[in-house]
Amino acid sequence: LFDIPIITCNMFQGPRVEGLVENVNTWDGVVDLAKQAHFKQPSAPLIVTEYWDGWFDYWGCENHQTKDGWEVARRAMETLGCGAMYNYYMFHGGTNFDFWGSRLRENQGSFQTTSYDYDAPIAEGGGLTPKYYATRLVNMLAQYMGQFFASSYVEDPGMTVKDQTQVLNLAGVLGRWAVVTNNGRSEIETVEVSLPDGEVELTIPLGPIGAAAIPIDIELAPTLTLDYAGLTPLGFFWNKVLALHGPAGFTAPVSVNGVVERVTVPDRHEPALVEVAGLTVATLNTDTAQRTWYVDDQLLIGPVFVGASVDDITLAEGETGYVILASDGTLGRKRPKVVEAAVVRPPKLAAWKKIAVCTEPTDDDLTWTKMDRPKTVDQIGHHYGYAWYRTEIY
Repeated sequence: LFDIPIITCNMFQGPRVEGLVENVNTWDGVVDLAKQAHFKQPSAPLIVTEYWDGWFDYWGCENHQTKDGWEVARRAMETLGCGAMYNYYMFHGGTNFDFWGSRLRENQGSFQTTSYDYDAPIAEGGGLTPKYYATRLVNMLAQYMGQFFASSYVEDPGMTVKDQTQVLNLAGVLGRWAVVTNNGRSEIETVEVSLPDGEVELTIPLGPIGAAAIPIDIELAPTLTLDYAGLTPLGFFWNKVLALHGPAGFTAPVSVNGVVERVTVPDRHEPALVEVAGLTVATLNTDTAQRTWYVDDQLLIGPVFVGASVDDITLAEGETGYVILASDGTLGRKRPKVVEAAVVRPPKLAAWKKIAVCTEPTDDDLTWTKMDRPKTVDQIGHHYGYAWYRTEIY
């Protein structure tokens, strides 16, 4: 026998089934729904099983369905602030092949297109979109500092804000987090906050995501406690390097083991390194942070794409190299290998051949169903494939 959890995906619709873990399935109002879920089942994990980062197209809709990439990233950051996990729907929508596009439940006269691009971070053809780079700022934080979020739970207000914004507080055995959001008000680019003890005040940049994650008393290692940082972390690597990011030119404090240093965000791809009480702090501007990749036990900074290894790298147009931050905290620069492009010639087409001819079925065992009016294949009980219609004209 397997003892596994069963979860639902119904946005709290209908009666609760005892023994099933309910979750959040949402785009708007993730914070409120997460709070509802936590209230209904305080001992269960919070999961956003379908975090909608786009929507599907259907025949008759005027425009391609889209959602702003920075707003998607902001709501993902807010989800972390609720102490919840999230699963993008979709991260790569792809294509509905064959007959798998369907009619919409909400509108019986609307049908999905064959494309399931979904305005997802990875486009239908596999390309990386601006939304991909925006969301990876949150994804890297969740991946490379996930253990510090996983041990935290929603707590009563700890950090306070002095602007028309919202703060989400988490606390656990490894420290605290405060996620501050402007709730979509793009004119709010910074926020003034006070730490829980009231003795430290910080100015936190919110752009371009519109939200920031503030670490407080995070026990990074047995001998390293991150008291606070005025920039959002990108990740913690090798148990000794903390990467932070923010707007170019912004200056913020970082406190480790009671030692405070002020760091300034560089405007170049190369990160600024500073040692704070034994912790190496690497500060990057947010644009560079979007193009930072952890591959082969090193951080590659600057490429627009890195595959499974350092041999698969794509640089932005006009750039000739990238920066490497090694596990020992040293920086280096490297040029990718230049591979001569193979000469691609179009294939020579042979003569067209007829594979088959679809003719009207004539088997004597087949029968025709008489219809009183035109009907779709669904209406005649044939839910997949083609159907033959014929009529007599007098």
